Amino acid sequence: MKLLTWNVNGYKSAYEKGDLKKILNSDYDIICLQEVKNSDIESIKLTIPKSYKTFFNQCSRKGHNGVAIFSKLKEESFEQKINNKRFDLDGRFIKLTFEDFVLYNVYMVHGGREKENLEYKLDSCNILQNLIKNEKKDIIIATDFNIAHNDIDLARPNQNHKNIMFTDVERNIITKLLESNIIDAFRDFNNGEGLYTWFPYSFNARNRNLGWRIDYFFVSKSLKSKIKYIKILNDIYGSDHLPLEININL
Repeated sequence: MKLLTWNVNGYKSAYEKGDLKKILNSDYDIICLQEVKNSDIESIKLTIPKSYKTFFNQCSRKGHNGVAIFSKLKEESFEQKINNKRFDLDGRFIKLTFEDFVLYNVYMVHGGREKENLEYKLDSCNILQNLIKNEKKDIIIATDFNIAHNDIDLARPNQNHKNIMFTDVERNIITKLLESNIIDAFRDFNNGEGLYTWFPYSFNARNRNLGWRIDYFFVSKSLKSKIKYIKILNDIYGSDHLPLEININL
């Protein structure tokens, strides 16, 4: 089973000016997108191959956030809420339950440059962690988590240690998550430096590889032996993020 996760930073732009059309016409079983930003769901559906069933969670504010899953598999249920009112109105979560596993698509709160939304972010993470703990099936979490975990996960850790997305309190969220029965699938299979998924548009960051690894597949430890590979798609354009692809024997 091939899955892809990608923060497209606007569906329309990624489709018309980037490589999203190529992604949609590839052989993925499931595609998870974050920051869809488009309130015209019907126009999006016209661009999606008919082999996919589509699931959306829109933000209450037009042109913000939004997540989507396109799936070729038969789901048992579809949910959009984690029971945090603000998070749920922001259109940040989809849960699909399948016969053998549960899939979350999560666009985590950024937190704000001045950390004005850090408390909101931490509350959302805590609720999400409790949901994960209570799942009975194996879980796959596709996410722009907006947190880099360790120094190896960003180009300039010393300069960013106290900045949002790399504060100690945020990093500890991932540490606690990995102390449960969850793994950071990419890091378990790729130990190298300079492997990033997000690049600021400024400073020619992508060409200079001045990035952060803030996009993840978090999966149940029990699935580790079933992972064939996981990789960053460095040749895909259309967003400030790069897609992640994972292949799992499920």
